[in-house]
Amino acid sequence: MQSTFTSNKDARSIRTTWKDTFLAASGFILSEQSEQHIANQAVWTLLKQPDAGIVGVDEHDVIKVRIQLEALDLIKAASKTHPNGATWLTWFITDKGRRYLSQEMAIKREREE
Repeated sequence: MQSTFTSNKDARSIRTTWKDTFLAASGFILSEQSEQHIANQAVWTLLKQPDAGIVGVDEHDVIKVRIQLEALDLIKAASKTHPNGATWLTWFITDKGRRYLSQEMAIKREREE
């Protein structure tokens, strides 16, 4: 997968996998942030830089990621409403997504030879 994001200077792109994208976004998905915030944070995590001077991930790429992760049944998108009335689109991890995340993040037992 290739995604485009906008930095303070120019548009750039990164190559990553759906697995790495999902794992990078998972913590932010669990905190029920807006999908744009989830995407921005995932890119910063993939770049291993807390901010990397990124203004934001292109909206079309955010939608592409959402559609792909939904097609893999790892997330479900839904509207969330704050008590003050503000609404935003967020992602929730599905049961399949939780199982996958747990398996990927679990400490692996070393094989005995």
